Amino acid sequence: MAIVATSGPASRGREHEDIDVVDAKGIDSAVIFGKLVALARGTEWNVKTSGTSLVWSEDEEGPWLEALADSTRDTLASIQDEQLDELAARWSQIEDFTRFSPVSADELRPGVVNFVRLARRALDAGDHLHCWICL
Repeated sequence: MAIVATSGPASRGREHEDIDVVDAKGIDSAVIFGKLVALARGTEWNVKTSGTSLVWSEDEEGPWLEALADSTRDTLASIQDEQLDELAARWSQIEDFTRFSPVSADELRPGVVNFVRLARRALDAGDHLHCWICL
């Protein structure tokens, strides 16, 4: 299982399990992450871009576990290393980053690299991507 965790380490207490995690605190799956996926695809973003579906929820206040569409995994896995700098630069310009506290491409590049590498590992293993969300 591969997880993009948006609040704290999703593997906490599960160290014995085979879970591959990228900590992406503050990056929601539908909007900010979805805009990264849209940029990678060269398409317009919409709320369904990352193709999330609820897998589990403790209650309506969370935490939640979402599955990301395999097409999202495949899109990220297909990004070439030479494209990472440009993708991070374009992602840094989305309104969600520029409106309140601008971030640089250099600050976002490690996250883009982590997402791409996670997607590649998941694709190679025949796994799916999931997103753990906790407020």
